[in-house]
Parts: sequence; structure tokens; C-alpha cells
Amino acid sequence: MTQTTRSLPWLLAVALLAGRAQAQDGVAAMCAELASPDACACASEALLSEIGPQDFDLYDTIGGDYVERMARGESRVDAWNAASATAAAEAGIAPRALMSRTNEIGAAHRAAIDTCTGS
Repeated sequence: MTQTTRSLPWLLAVALLAGRAQAQDGVAAMCAELASPDACACASEALLSEIGPQDFDLYDTIGGDYVERMARGESRVDAWNAASATAAAEAGIAPRALMSRTNEIGAAHRAAIDTCTGS
């Protein structure tokens, strides 16, 4: 086994962790409207442990797009619907199925925020 081959799993793990740190931007940005950065970090960790990385990444992608759209002046509803439609198309998921899942994730996220803020 070469040095490169032995290092590959470690390099992949580092790349995934770096991606995870950046990936939490959408989730944290949505939380920032409701809580402090510390509470949002707590809520992100709790959400990730509850829903798993695949759903977390999906929610994070939609959240990042949603926040960007709102910054450009779209309403909350229009921004969320457009971000969700984009994610559904990219993932090959039916929009209604995606909306059902993100509603569940959103409820879990709000519960995590409440727990982390002591509400």
C-alpha cells in the first residue's frame, strides 16, 4: 500500500469536515433570525444528530438559497418556495414530497433552537 493510498481516507475525512463547516451556513443563517450564534451552533448540532447528514445537507442547501433570495428582496414565502423548487429539481424529488420532508425538518430545527435557547 502506498503512502497516498493510506492517506486517502484521512484526506477524505478532512474534506468532508471542511465541507460540513461551510455547509452549516444556510442552517445557521435561518437560525440567526431567532437566536444567538452560540444557540444556533447548538441547534445545528442537535438537528444534524436528529435528522442525519443527508437531510441536513438538503435543508442547508435550501436554507442558503432561501436566505440569499430574501437578501435580494424576495418575500419569505416566495424565497422558500423558489429555493425548495430548485433543490427538488436538482435532487429529482417531487416538490410536494420535498416540502413535506422540509416541514418536518423545520419543526425539528425550531425545537432544537427552543431547547438551545432555553425557551
